[in-house]
Amino acid sequence: MILMEGASHSSLTTLDHRWPVERYVRRFRTKLLDRTTGRRAHTKLSAERIRTFATTETLRYIDRIPAAVSASLPQSSGFSDDYVELLGWFWTEGDIRLSRGNPTTGVAIYQSHEANSSYVDRIRSCLSSQFGPAVLALSKQGDTVPRWRESVNGHKTEFFLNHVAGAQLLTHAPEKVVSPSFIAGLTANQLRLFVDTAVAADGSTDPFGHRAVAQNDPRRLEALQMACA
Repeated sequence: MILMEGASHSSLTTLDHRWPVERYVRRFRTKLLDRTTGRRAHTKLSAERIRTFATTETLRYIDRIPAAVSASLPQSSGFSDDYVELLGWFWTEGDIRLSRGNPTTGVAIYQSHEANSSYVDRIRSCLSSQFGPAVLALSKQGDTVPRWRESVNGHKTEFFLNHVAGAQLLTHAPEKVVSPSFIAGLTANQLRLFVDTAVAADGSTDPFGHRAVAQNDPRRLEALQMACA
């Protein structure tokens, strides 16, 4: 294995590890000056960096390994904005319901109506848009239609989703870990919505506008990192 350390790079890889690189290429025009000796004159036409792949073994000292590049994002998505926001509220402020100590596909989302009444309104709006109006009670079993209900517990408003509605969210966020494939399918505006929702739910913004999000499970931050990138 090869260890590479630098001011902006640190990696330990096998020789056949593939890297996307920007490779410096110079192009010349040659002109034959002497047929006897084969002497030629070389005139440089251009120099540019092309995007290609290299392995650790074939890297050249002038190759650049990009830290980030502009992404080609989808222009349309298979998900509504309300669903993207709802999933954002679920992985940050949600919970997977238990039955006899075992996780189910029923889920809940909690928010303080005293501290963040506008967030409660947003969650309610997303649920209504995605699953229709709230119901008074959820069937414990046998329901085939996604439903949700709302209740108040002290300073918190609690939103409970039945196993059909919860299963939809868990498809894209099992164990509240949002899948990379879901993030990869979002438009630029939906990525911003996903990030903004995470900051609103589990984040903070300092006086300089710098934002941060905290989670007790590092796996759940990977989707946020991907969305930001």
